[in-house]
Amino acid sequence: MKNFGFGTVIAISVCVFVLSAILFSLGKWDTITWDDPIDADRFADFGGFIGGILGFVNFILLLHMFRDGRDQADNTFFFSSLQIHDALVSQLRSNNEALKVINNEISLLFAAGTLCQTMEARGLGEECRIYQEKDPPTEYFEAMYRMLHISYKYKDQKLDRFYRDHNWRMGHYFRSFLALMELIDKSRLSKSKKEFHARLLQGRSSSDELRLVLYYILSLDDKGKIVQAKRFSRLNFYKAITDPLIDDKNDRQTFETLAKAKLR
Repeated sequence: MKNFGFGTVIAISVCVFVLSAILFSLGKWDTITWDDPIDADRFADFGGFIGGILGFVNFILLLHMFRDGRDQADNTFFFSSLQIHDALVSQLRSNNEALKVINNEISLLFAAGTLCQTMEARGLGEECRIYQEKDPPTEYFEAMYRMLHISYKYKDQKLDRFYRDHNWRMGHYFRSFLALMELIDKSRLSKSKKEFHARLLQGRSSSDELRLVLYYILSLDDKGKIVQAKRFSRLNFYKAITDPLIDDKNDRQTFETLAKAKLR
């Protein structure tokens, strides 16, 4: 249902009142004789009519105030939850010691250069070497996404295994992110306001974060994948992502297929 502004509600209510009064007058005007004494019954009928109209207007105003209050409560809860999520993100990004450990693990994944040699048979040798020669990541989520890229593409590690192995590092982050999306999706806000809140969350997240979240969804069980893909699709969350995925064409297609799948 469309959420009209306060001024619109007042205007509609006044129009209903005026129109109703005119219709009442047209039905009663020819029975009015100005020289006659006041007819208490007639004025009682008119008073009841006016009271009914004012009661209707009052109901409309109360309904509008209730909906405004409900939307305000949803907004307040969302922004409070977003602040908690922001604090969690800041904590991860400022963890320089963890970043050093992750970068060291990335180096070990290349196994002193032998990993890229094994990629020659798959036609990925040159790409692997270019990726290996990149400067070390300088940000937590950048490092985690690079580790995912190497593990998933070059070492053929399953997504569910990767995220299970690193749940102690980022599990709380993903749970927080998905909880925010669920909060937006299940709120009583209009579709445009839901999409605005989703864009707000997207705008506060780096490209590496967004892609990590997408692959986290693909790592879930069959039902979980579909539920989350549908939710993110309803809120148009991933349409603005232009950065390539690890296997861009296939991974995007997989996500889109899940978003259209039926829950069993």
